[in-house]
Amino acid sequence: MAGVPVVSKSAASKARKDLGGEAIPGLADIDRLGEFIAILSRGQLTNPTHFAAFCDVYERAHRGGLRVCLVGPRQHGKTTCGEYACAFHACKDPKIKLFFATYSQDYTEKQSRVMRRIQLDAGIRFQDDHLRLDGWSYEAGGYQACSSIGGAANGLGSNIAIIDDAFKSELDAASLATRDKAYDFVKTTVIPMLAPGASLIVTASRMHEDDLTGRLVRLDGFDEVRIPAINDGADLTREIGAPLCPWGPDPKYPRTLEFLTDLRDGKVNKDGVRQGALSARTWATQYQGLPPPPEDSMFREPKIVDGLVPFKTQCIGVDLSFSRGKGSDYAVLLHASITAAGVVQVHDVWRGRMIPQEYMPTLKAWKARHPGVSMYAYSSGPEKGVIVMAHMEGIPIFPVDTGGRSKATRAQKAAHAWNEGRIVLPRGAPWLDTFRREVTNFDGSGTDNDDQVDALTSAYDMLAGVSMSTSFFTGGSRVV
Repeated sequence: MAGVPVVSKSAASKARKDLGGEAIPGLADIDRLGEFIAILSRGQLTNPTHFAAFCDVYERAHRGGLRVCLVGPRQHGKTTCGEYACAFHACKDPKIKLFFATYSQDYTEKQSRVMRRIQLDAGIRFQDDHLRLDGWSYEAGGYQACSSIGGAANGLGSNIAIIDDAFKSELDAASLATRDKAYDFVKTTVIPMLAPGASLIVTASRMHEDDLTGRLVRLDGFDEVRIPAINDGADLTREIGAPLCPWGPDPKYPRTLEFLTDLRDGKVNKDGVRQGALSARTWATQYQGLPPPPEDSMFREPKIVDGLVPFKTQCIGVDLSFSRGKGSDYAVLLHASITAAGVVQVHDVWRGRMIPQEYMPTLKAWKARHPGVSMYAYSSGPEKGVIVMAHMEGIPIFPVDTGGRSKATRAQKAAHAWNEGRIVLPRGAPWLDTFRREVTNFDGSGTDNDDQVDALTSAYDMLAGVSMSTSFFTGGSRVV
């Protein structure tokens, strides 16, 4: 690639000498990327068990035929995993063909210096006549090529291709032309270079609903693995509300819950006031892996409060599911109340993608937790059968007639109250980010998950006295 600095033979030899250049015994036999990182970094980095799901993808990438988007928080080492993954595979197979790209050539060259150093440190031997910042060749015949979005890659082949951060910033991703450029680069340059059985891995924060991850998942069927900084239920390996990596990944700089909370809510000053908080949008996109809402969303950013206040009445909004699997609806429970001033407060939200028999125990638990509090659900079709099943289990859910109105029509009054700040959410709730993301992404098209919107709408309509009718087990609506 024209204009890319070339590393001289003497410089390459000196680098190999300075870094030892001798393979660590048994390094090529290590089958776990996390262990490989800890050993090769000579203890400077911990085994990234917090990114075990990411490491598993990288381990299976060679000849795995994977198409995966890895979404993780900033400052937790997701890029480092990809850098070491290249060395991991080159150690095992020095004939492998690797490809790596980022949003710009300058940033790619910065990353290529790091990757080259890691591979030299691993004892991988290079051809001295091809050791550049845009790529290098291994003595055994393989190579790693490094480019940028829209950069040159013609004639190359690849067994594993990694795209790390296709966008520099959220402002960058806001440009349709920039998003098109990234997607076209993948479709016209990267995918055609993949060898049979090759894998393509995209790592990123979520910068836009239509960013590279969004398009590849939506249009091309890529799998998405999302790991949030503070668990909102996406990571099944840790408790909801738990921090991702309180010990590191660099042991000198732990990412404790206190550190993350200060980022999200602001650091407490000497007067006990929190200052310098990230915006809810930035926290969601860069740390929780949730894209910002679309411009045509019915619901704008929510009003988030530090604490809920005494209330007048309460109810539970319900949205029912009747199947399980990728793409199925969620069952949702939403506990809300209304204050004397007419402000609706959301206290708690639960959702699960499962069949009715599986979430009946959760319905019973919520009924016991909130004695005397009525449950309401907009219902039609199969949902009415689930309501009968719940009633037989001693769980009365009052069905509300949709009147033939669409979800978007039903949600209009709740959206108006939300946008005026008359629906509030508690800061720090473990379900907050996922709930906020789904509601603010709702545009009424039915193309995304909207089950939490339905539960919110039914709860709001009951509490705010919106004209409704229930006629299944009771002659009229009621809120207790």
